[in-house]
Amino acid sequence: MLIQEQELRFISKLAQINLDDQLLSKLAHDLGSIMTFAEQLQSIDTHDVLPLFNPLDAHQPLRADNVTEKNQDLPLECLAPMVNDNLYLVPNVIAAGE
Repeated sequence: MLIQEQELRFISKLAQINLDDQLLSKLAHDLGSIMTFAEQLQSIDTHDVLPLFNPLDAHQPLRADNVTEKNQDLPLECLAPMVNDNLYLVPNVIAAGE
């Protein structure tokens, strides 16, 4: 077991997670197994292995980047209470002195 129950108890206290002793023991064992597996993976030589971007060797079809809607700036600006240089102005929510 790579992680001690005492360490796990400390971490759970920091995270404000309540764990009973039975769950703590099982969690410590499970985390130890995960960490052991991660160490086994790190020992594998992957120096000559190329990165794999998609396990299915599929390609994402991309659509043409064409404008399909007309400009809606003016109709939206008419709905806004205050507009200045294409910026929508909103009232202050927090006073300057706060």
